[in-house]
Amino acid sequence: MIGEGGFGKVYLVADKKRKKLAALKLVSCSDERNAELALEEALMLSGYSHPNIVALLGEPFLIAIGVDALFVAVPLEFAALGDLTCFLRMVRAGSLESHFGHAVLTSMKSRSQLLLSLSCLHSPLVLFILLFYR
Repeated sequence: MIGEGGFGKVYLVADKKRKKLAALKLVSCSDERNAELALEEALMLSGYSHPNIVALLGEPFLIAIGVDALFVAVPLEFAALGDLTCFLRMVRAGSLESHFGHAVLTSMKSRSQLLLSLSCLHSPLVLFILLFYR
């Protein structure tokens, strides 16, 4: 097990087809309706392609263990640096440079500053002022 959240656990697995490590998220479902919703949500992920969203590596599927345990298994790309929480811990600890190198880290800092600036510009107060005085 490499991670655990409110919806289930994530395991490190070997993707023999791609000859790479992958992640398998097991979403715990209380009943069949919740399993259907979890499957639909996992399938929505397949429509996204973005560098900051882990890719779905195959069709999600149901796993039933006995009569009480129902899971939706979601095969995902393995994120070697972990989830967002792990990444932010690395930022706070100052250990990103050893993973990315100084040039990439400088670029990442610039992008995060740009995103903060854009979020400020898109705040309701700034939008109101821009629209009112136009």
